[in-house]
Amino acid sequence: MNNYHMLTESKVNEIVEQKLADKSKTTVWYNPESRTYWKANNPKSLKPSYDIFVCNGATVGQGLAQLKGASNLSESEIDKLRFSGISPEFVDQANRFWSAMDKAHKSAMTGNPLGAGVITTADYSDIANVMVDSSTLELIARDFVLEQMVTRKTSANIEYTTYNYTPYLNEADMGENDVMDPRSIDYDQFQITLKKAQGHVKASRWAEMTVRDRNVTQDNFRLVDADFGRIFAQEIATTLATFANNGVGGAYDVIGAGDYHSTTNPATAFIEDSGTIRTAGGNANHLAMNTETFQTLIQNTFMRVSSGSVLGAIPPIENTMSRITSHPMLPGYKIGIDELLTTGSIYIYDVRGIEFITGPTRTATVNDDYGNFTSQIHDRWYGSGVRVSGFGVEQTGTVT
Repeated sequence: MNNYHMLTESKVNEIVEQKLADKSKTTVWYNPESRTYWKANNPKSLKPSYDIFVCNGATVGQGLAQLKGASNLSESEIDKLRFSGISPEFVDQANRFWSAMDKAHKSAMTGNPLGAGVITTADYSDIANVMVDSSTLELIARDFVLEQMVTRKTSANIEYTTYNYTPYLNEADMGENDVMDPRSIDYDQFQITLKKAQGHVKASRWAEMTVRDRNVTQDNFRLVDADFGRIFAQEIATTLATFANNGVGGAYDVIGAGDYHSTTNPATAFIEDSGTIRTAGGNANHLAMNTETFQTLIQNTFMRVSSGSVLGAIPPIENTMSRITSHPMLPGYKIGIDELLTTGSIYIYDVRGIEFITGPTRTATVNDDYGNFTSQIHDRWYGSGVRVSGFGVEQTGTVT
């Protein structure tokens, strides 16, 4: 049978386009353990492929930070900051990238800024991906506080495994000639299978050929990483909610008729819960809740700082935002306020008891349909888990 009669013109075009797309596709992986970037031999790789070293992300990031804040640098000093940490194989791409940036800057300084479409990252896909990541990941880390409220680990693989162990105890009050039975530690495996979050933006190269008030292509591409912070924080919020539930005796914002003080003293629940965590081998040192719950807690009359007033000092009204704070009536606690948490829930825990894992990063640049379309696909592997279940408690019912 002759199979060639099945090859229509459209089928041939489809095959050619696929071949062109394969040749113009670039995939870069980030190893969070070594903070290095690697180009994959197989651009279609969906699992970590650390094949061709591109650069050390930490070194590149430090150079960019110094360039932003420096002035009156010599040419050699500028070159050192621009190219330190980059593999010799990719220095040529980096040089062409910076040449284009210098040209744009020089033109803008003379009052002739370049129009949209003059500078493109299509020819510098490996190195441009690195430079975008070096800035956006820093911003995400500061936008959400829950990532700062847990123990953070990195993994170069999508399976993370570690161990806890229960120590043995020595025997007391032994007789002079007695010998205790031998004992050994008990291991417990802790494993997290990482999840994948993805951002994908696709644009026609012709979109940059039209004069607009905004460069819509760049505006879209620069946001491809921006939402990962929310996903990571939501993951941690979900994991916090798996701690054992301990309902408080009464909401912290209730004051009985004719009473001067709140009906429930929060100290009762905090002492009980911190004692539970200590029994499990932990130390209660972190609190997490949202703004409304925190405001309710600190307005409880038993939580007010002493003053000349019979009611004590009235606490200020907090604005609704995620932040790290403290309170004089809760010494030793790091308090995280995040609006992703449920109103009425207060999480009290030892920070060692909950872990967030930052896994590999995959950045793929794809040019398809004869290069008429460019896609940016960013994958982030992540995961979290309660390492020791007894290291945390969820107080519920604190708000009416």
